[in-house]
Amino acid sequence: MSRSARLILLIGILSWGIAIQIKAAALTKLTEGFVIRTQADLQALAARSNGPLEIEGNLLVQSAQLKTLKDLEQLERLGGDLSIEGNGSLESLAGLHNLQWIGGSLRIRRNNKLVDLEGLQGLKTLGASLIIERNDTLMDLKGLRQLGGMGGSLRIQFNRRLVHIEGLSALEKIIGQMLIVGNGALESLTGLEGLKHLGGGLALERNRTLLELGGLHQLQEIGGFLRIKNNGTLMGLKGLDKLKRIGGNLLLINNSKFVDLLGLDRLKQIGGSLRIENNSALVSTEGLSQCKNIGGDLMIQGNGALLNLEGLSELSRVEGLLLIIDNRVLHRLDGLRRLNYMGGDLLIVDNGALVDLAGLHRLRQIRGALSIFGNKALTDLTGLRGLGAVGEFMRIENNPSLTSLEGLHHLETIEGKLVIVGNKALVELSGLRNLVNLHSDLLIQANGALQSLSGLDRLNHLTGGVFLQQNRILSHVEGLHHISSIGRKLAIIGNEALVDLSGLRQLETVGGGILLESNKTLASVSGLDALVKLEGDLLILNNQGLKTLNGLGALELVEGNLRLERNSALVSTDGLGMLRNIGGSCFIQFNDNLQNLAGLTNLEKLGGRLGIRANTSLPTQAATALAEHLIAGGFSGEFRVEANQP
Repeated sequence: MSRSARLILLIGILSWGIAIQIKAAALTKLTEGFVIRTQADLQALAARSNGPLEIEGNLLVQSAQLKTLKDLEQLERLGGDLSIEGNGSLESLAGLHNLQWIGGSLRIRRNNKLVDLEGLQGLKTLGASLIIERNDTLMDLKGLRQLGGMGGSLRIQFNRRLVHIEGLSALEKIIGQMLIVGNGALESLTGLEGLKHLGGGLALERNRTLLELGGLHQLQEIGGFLRIKNNGTLMGLKGLDKLKRIGGNLLLINNSKFVDLLGLDRLKQIGGSLRIENNSALVSTEGLSQCKNIGGDLMIQGNGALLNLEGLSELSRVEGLLLIIDNRVLHRLDGLRRLNYMGGDLLIVDNGALVDLAGLHRLRQIRGALSIFGNKALTDLTGLRGLGAVGEFMRIENNPSLTSLEGLHHLETIEGKLVIVGNKALVELSGLRNLVNLHSDLLIQANGALQSLSGLDRLNHLTGGVFLQQNRILSHVEGLHHISSIGRKLAIIGNEALVDLSGLRQLETVGGGILLESNKTLASVSGLDALVKLEGDLLILNNQGLKTLNGLGALELVEGNLRLERNSALVSTDGLGMLRNIGGSCFIQFNDNLQNLAGLTNLEKLGGRLGIRANTSLPTQAATALAEHLIAGGFSGEFRVEANQP
């Protein structure tokens, strides 16, 4: 290099350094924050600096007078938040064009005459969030076209004339959430083409003119939720074609134009729940074919046109519950054919066209509850043929076409209740033939065609109660003949055709008492012959055909109350001849044909009251004799003997 060239280079370097020093020396730093409410406030702030200005605190602009911010031309850096809020006359942000860096958030809210964001064209970096809300005349965001970095969230909400969001194309990553909500004129997301990563959630809600999601076509990952809800004109999810992972919940709710879910074709992982709800035109779940795991719940509810779940054909694990409710034309679950693990409940409820459960055959265990309720066309449960255990209760209720429980033949354990209620075509329970362990109550109620309890033959010790109620043509309880103990109550109520209880012949202990009520053809209690001790009450009420208590001949102790009431055919108390001790009260009332109490002659102790009333065929002398017998044995409680035969 020649001497002259070296001299020129040296002069240039010195000149550049001097310029930097001059500029640095000219920069004014103000450590406090400021509030601008008037033109005078604006001018006073401008007067604090003769050159470039940096404010280390917050700046709030809130004025009914200001139309522009032209006196802020010197502002280059702001260490805190910039809030431009509630400015009823502000038409332009002119004056902020030299602002390059904001350390906090930028809030632009409730500025009713602000049309655009021109004036912020120099802004490159935002340390926290960008919030643009309720600016009624704002039409675009082009003034933010150099903004390339954001440390917080992006919120664009309730700007009713915002047509597009062009101006954010330099954004590649947002650390926090992106919420685009309630923008009534927004038609597209064009302007977000640079966005690849979103650290938080994404909400697209109540944008009533939004047509498509094309501006998100570079988006690969969402760290939080994706919530697309109440967008009445949105045609689908095309535009999310590169999205591979959602860290939180995926919620697709009440989007009335969705026909399918195409656009999510590369999505492999959902870290939270998947909820597909109330999308009235949705015909299929096509578009989720790459999704294998759902980290939370799977909820498919209220999609009135949904025919099948074929789009979920690769799904193998749901860590939470699976809920399929009120999809009125859904007729098959075949799309779940690879599902082999569930961490929570399985609820299949009110799907009017669902014929079977084919597609659930790989499930070996349900760790929560199983509830199959109100599926009008469901005829069998063969789709559950692999199921061996239910971790909580099992409820099969109000499925009017269900004729059998075939499909549950491998089921061995239910950790909670077994509830079989209101299945009016159900004839028998043989599909439960391998059920060995039931750890709570057995409730069988209002199954109008049920003829037999065969299928429950392997049950032995029940920790809960047994409730057989209002099964109209059930004539016997065979199927319960291996049960030796019931931990809680035995209640047999309103079974019109029930003749006897011989199917309970192995029963030795009942922890919560026995209630036999309104079984109008029950002629005897034969079948309770092994019962020696009853820990609760013995209540025999309103069994119109009951003539004898034979079958209770081994019973020695009733720890609770004994009530014999309104059994119009009962002639005697024979059958209670071994009963010696009643821990509670004894009431024998309104038994019209009862003629004697000879079966109670061995009764020695009564802990409560005695009432023998309104047995019109029972001689008063017989009732009095029982009272005197007890008094002689030490009974000192209250007693009433009245309205019996004189």
